[in-house]
Amino acid sequence: MDPNANLSAMRTIAQALVDMDPDTAPASVIAMNAARLAELALAMDEWIRGGGFLPDAWQQASKG
Repeated sequence: MDPNANLSAMRTIAQALVDMDPDTAPASVIAMNAARLAELALAMDEWIRGGGFLPDAWQQASKG
């Protein structure tokens, strides 16, 4: 897994969810995005717990 690509995808989907108007966005679109975000979060968790390295942005933040 590429944790940098994963984090980028998570950020994109999370922002899209935040930007959606729950009163007008189709529930199926919200659910699909939420499910994909959950998949990515679980994959990242598995990657890190398995000894994988943090995404670059998180490594830089932990040094600062």
